[in-house]
Amino acid sequence: MLGVDAGTVAGAVHLALVSATEAWLEGLRVRGDRRGEGIGRRLIAEGEALARHYGARVLRTALPAHDPAARAVAERVGLRVLAQAVVRELEEATGLPGCADVVRAPALAGDVPVREARLPARPHPWCPQGMVVMEKLL
Repeated sequence: MLGVDAGTVAGAVHLALVSATEAWLEGLRVRGDRRGEGIGRRLIAEGEALARHYGARVLRTALPAHDPAARAVAERVGLRVLAQAVVRELEEATGLPGCADVVRAPALAGDVPVREARLPARPHPWCPQGMVVMEKLL
């Protein structure tokens, strides 16, 4: 979805319907000179409305843990933390790069390995401090 003002794109967000009841918001972007005008909030609201229209009952997103501005926008529109993931790069037996994730979810006891890691692993360059998964019931 695009936020357009006077023929100029001011922001964009991608909405993915991943099941009959679950939607994910991804890649929210607002032009630097248009931040603080509520464009991100309006794009998220439009994404929520579209998700509801297609039957979604939950809206989720994943944000880099080191991006407090993105988290603040998400919290202002009612998204709450569901889980935190630590993402590490590693070399698997094949020698090809891979990722190992450890998820910390309040509803679960402790850390849950998503995929077995062969350490040593280094922080993933895109999200060195991990990811925050947030959700909102629609």
